[in-house]
Amino acid sequence: MRKRKGVQVLIGLVLVAALVLIPMACKAPEVTPPAAPPEEVTPPAAPPEEVAPPAEEKIVRPPGWVLSLDEIPEIENKTPIHIGLMSGAVPETILSFLDNFSEKTGVPVTHEFLEATLMYSKINTELVARTGVYDIFNPEATATCEWSPYMQDFWELAEMYEPGGRKALEVDLEGYHPLIIRTASDAGGAFYGLPFYRYSQTFTYRQDILEDPIEKAAFKEKYGYDLAPATTWDQVRDMGEFFTREKGELLKGETLEWDFYGMALMAGRSDINDEVFTVVNSLGGEWTRSVYDENGKLTGFKITKEDKAILKESVEIYQSLMPYVTPGCESHTWDLIAEEMAGGRIAIAPTQWAELWTWCYGVEETIPGAKLGCAPCVGERPYYGCFYNAVSTESENPEAAYWFSRYMGSYECQMEAAEAGWNSIRLDVLTDSQWDAPEWQTGNLMNRVPVEQVLAAWEKQSPYVEDVFNYCSFAAGKVYEQEILILHDAAIGELTAQECVDNMTASRIELQTRFGKLPITEEK
Repeated sequence: MRKRKGVQVLIGLVLVAALVLIPMACKAPEVTPPAAPPEEVTPPAAPPEEVAPPAEEKIVRPPGWVLSLDEIPEIENKTPIHIGLMSGAVPETILSFLDNFSEKTGVPVTHEFLEATLMYSKINTELVARTGVYDIFNPEATATCEWSPYMQDFWELAEMYEPGGRKALEVDLEGYHPLIIRTASDAGGAFYGLPFYRYSQTFTYRQDILEDPIEKAAFKEKYGYDLAPATTWDQVRDMGEFFTREKGELLKGETLEWDFYGMALMAGRSDINDEVFTVVNSLGGEWTRSVYDENGKLTGFKITKEDKAILKESVEIYQSLMPYVTPGCESHTWDLIAEEMAGGRIAIAPTQWAELWTWCYGVEETIPGAKLGCAPCVGERPYYGCFYNAVSTESENPEAAYWFSRYMGSYECQMEAAEAGWNSIRLDVLTDSQWDAPEWQTGNLMNRVPVEQVLAAWEKQSPYVEDVFNYCSFAAGKVYEQEILILHDAAIGELTAQECVDNMTASRIELQTRFGKLPITEEK
């Protein structure tokens, strides 16, 4: 009984425990609420960074934009600038533009005229000595490469002073023919100043004589072809012979009161090499050939056998014309040709500068019934180039010098000067429709007759510019001056054509080797 009772007690305790523990086991566990996210703490502010001022915004120029005098910005440097200007065919009207610039900018501008035949030597001396005499000077295109160490790169100046930077200058240069900009640049692409004066040769002639029925009939009877502006050098020689007459003979059926000559040439010690260059080009030759690598980089120059043969033929042609020129040609240059044409003493000027149209036009005022005409030179590839305003590396006011060059080459300045009789060089001025009006078809340099010949020559010569030694060599200025003397001696009979070629070849090689930067070779 006691054992059963103990069991019963034990069972009872178990039941009690079960009754207590089972509900506890079934109770949902207490869930701890999630901790709140930590409060976001703002880090201490860093000291403010030093902010650079915004870069000056470049002014974007629209297509066709051109500079005007009023757009030249304030020039802080008022140091006077001095300019060496070429003399010769420079009308007095150009000086007014120097005054305009000074009045607008407050920068005094002084100048001196340099005689054309002495210009190279005078400027060269000042540049090499780095005297700083000239803030601006007028290189002839042949001297561009040689003088590049003494001229400031115009692209760099544009970035420094132009509100629109280089891009603004590029927009304005669209008003120029690319060939002319190339002649004011070196072979590496550096550009040195805005061209303001051009030169290119034409076949200038007495139109009234070549169209006269009496002269036409007599010429055809003697030579077997029609009298017209020459397209070959044989025709030039025939015309020189035919029209060379003594006082008392007839011209156009009227008795001559003075000796009359077939032609005039620049055989003196000045521009004779430009004339011979035209002959060489007309026969497909060059002074030298430029040598380029596969990347288009200029690596040197070559004088070929073919070009030497063409040069010899060209000198012989020139010599064959000399019996029919006016006596003064042996010692004079373009000035005499213009005077002889204006005075009614020659029939043709086969390689006269188009820019002397105004002077030659005087024949229409001097000789009753005279009419001046011009046509392409034989071969249609005449010598060409420009003068431009370069900024000296020694200038104490390059900012003012830059803007002076910009102004003198601007559309505004070139147009105003052209209306006053200036020899404008900008393409957008030369092609302006206002020159079509009858009042300009006279002795003005904007006369369509010479201007159209200039524009045609630029197009013809453009594909060949990189073969022109004068625009690619750092010795070109010195070579150019030396060859004037050699060719002059050949023209007056002191040298044979072959001796002339030999001397020119030796001189070119010597000077290029000594002063140039690239090698030169000769085909034997």
